[in-house]
Amino acid sequence: MISLQDRELFPVQLILREILIANGTSDMTSGVSAVDAMPIGETVKYATIVVAT
Repeated sequence: MISLQDRELFPVQLILREILIANGTSDMTSGVSAVDAMPIGETVKYATIVVAT
């Protein structure tokens, strides 16, 4: 991650990490209640992991 400056060259692990981190922070700042956002956030996390695997 330190040596790669071009995002197109990032390995899939770094892309997965960014998606999971972005999803975690968007749940905290969204206007949707935490009860409604939780299943959607978890679904996105798990779907991303399955696709990357």
